[in-house]
Order: sequence, then structure tokens, then C-alpha cells
Amino acid sequence: MPLMDMFALGARPARILNTLITSAMMCGLHAQIMIALAATCYHHSRLSCTI
Repeated sequence: MPLMDMFALGARPARILNTLITSAMMCGLHAQIMIALAATCYHHSRLSCTI
């Protein structure tokens, strides 16, 4: 769906889309932090680290 169509629908879809994008970014950031922690733990202990 083109961006112009989304804006034509009004504020509600834009607000929902904004929320989805924000939550997706937070989820991605959280995943990166978990991966970094797991990698750090693995390198320090040289054992499989369960989070």
C-alpha cells in the first residue's frame, strides 16, 4: 500500500502503523542485546550459555 493511501485513511491507521514500527524496533533492539549478551557469555565461559 503506497504511503499516500495510508495518510488518506486518516490518523488512526498512521497511529497503529507508528506503534507497530516502534514495537518492531524495540523488539529488534532487544534481540540484538540478547545476542550480544549470549556472545559475551559464550566467549567468557566457553560453554553454552542459556539466557
